[in-house]
Amino acid sequence: ALFGIQIVPGVPQSDVSISNGLIQNFNVGISVSAAGGGTITQPVERVSISGVTITQCSIRGIDFVGNSFAAANAINQGIIQNCVINRCATATPLAGQVVSPLSLQGCIDVVTQNCTINLNGSGATGNNTQVVRIVNSLKCSLINCQMNDNAAFNNLRVVNLSGAIASTLQDCVAKNNSCLGDARGYSLENTATGNEFYNVTMLALTATGIVDAFFTTTNCDRNLFINARAVGTTATGAGLAALATGFNFINNRFNSCIDCIAEGTTAPNTTFVANFASFGFDLNVTGSDTLLRCSSSDNTANLANPATLSVGILVRNGTNNDVQDSYATRNTVGIRLDPDGGITTPTNNFLRNRSVGNFVTQYEGFAATSRGTAATINNLNAITFPWTNIGVGLQTP
Repeated sequence: ALFGIQIVPGVPQSDVSISNGLIQNFNVGISVSAAGGGTITQPVERVSISGVTITQCSIRGIDFVGNSFAAANAINQGIIQNCVINRCATATPLAGQVVSPLSLQGCIDVVTQNCTINLNGSGATGNNTQVVRIVNSLKCSLINCQMNDNAAFNNLRVVNLSGAIASTLQDCVAKNNSCLGDARGYSLENTATGNEFYNVTMLALTATGIVDAFFTTTNCDRNLFINARAVGTTATGAGLAALATGFNFINNRFNSCIDCIAEGTTAPNTTFVANFASFGFDLNVTGSDTLLRCSSSDNTANLANPATLSVGILVRNGTNNDVQDSYATRNTVGIRLDPDGGITTPTNNFLRNRSVGNFVTQYEGFAATSRGTAATINNLNAITFPWTNIGVGLQTP
């Protein structure tokens, strides 16, 4: 059968409640649709799904389908709470199809809270999984949810915010998600703007290709990350494409990371030597992005091949970026500004940063007058400039 429960467009649907049940062995567990086409322009409002377990639904577990948050037939003010979704999204998708345990498309003010979304996806050939999709939606929330042990044969998105506006993720944890292609943990794409991440963790995200725990791409601007943590992000592949990044921001503006951590990012078998293969924070062609009180530690490439490199914080080809009071330790290079120019480059600002005990270099691309170096912690008093960037010691990986 196609659907366990289906709410279809046709007449206005509102105030629907689904609670306390088990849905098993369908293509889609619960389908809520406002995208009927033709003359159907009514929204679906105030749908509540509570205490439901959905398992072994091959394409999607819960599927909210509106046209767009800007369209008349959006899905408004829904709530999904205390639900379990597992062993779903195992199908090999048809052309244009996305398999996903939880998909919210064309929604406004839909709240998902206290849900467990584990053990979904498949290692079957052709499977691409987006564990949680929030697509072309406005002011949606994902609160206190767990997304663990999900997999894909090809590419994986753990949480994909595509065209999402002003949405919030809070107190969410994702552990041990993996794929055999490229993986992105919390991914912002297609001009996802003004979203907020509070106290979210991506732990042990693994892929054979490119892997990014937090990924923010072109024109995804004005997003906020507070106490976000990327831990143990690993690219296991042995080729040139095995690259790992904790926070990867590309060609966007006004994004901020405050009190964020990138730890243990690694590409242990990579053969990529043309540039860095492992990054804690990578701000690439960004403008007016901010790192405040962030920490980047123990990020490594292939330790058996000294030509492969890691970096704690990299700011490259950008303008007006601000890195303050941040810390890098146990990387090949602690903090790098590219192209060279350091604090004398008027369009980027680095203040009071600490680069301590990295393997080769504390700072690269910085003017000598913008940094102070001490051989050990006992020599810090020799650094007398209050606004300088401090480098202390080197150590063996």
